[in-house]
Amino acid sequence: MNLGYRKYLKSIEWQRIRNRELLRANYRCERCGAAYPNATLHVHHLHYERVGAEDEGDLAVLCSFCHTNLHDGRRGDPANRPWAKENSWLSRLLRDVNREARFGKGKGKSDIPF
Repeated sequence: MNLGYRKYLKSIEWQRIRNRELLRANYRCERCGAAYPNATLHVHHLHYERVGAEDEGDLAVLCSFCHTNLHDGRRGDPANRPWAKENSWLSRLLRDVNREARFGKGKGKSDIPF
């Protein structure tokens, strides 16, 4: 995570966006339904193309458990390599290929109950 992104996550602007997303999700994890205050909630960027100018649908509210599982599942994903991140088209292509290799064609991690 670069320093500019870390600084942004501490900004008042991000706190407003984060609070908006938590309200939109009714303070519940959008993956498993865990609710605050029984779960620590994170607002996760689905991609990093519009950081600082997030559109509706760019973010997801996840509990810490689901957020960790999401990132652990992507740790070996070639789409997360620095050379792939420089090209969003290549990153999406590699992510789709990796997802199909792990879950089957047309399936994604959200299609598999855990």
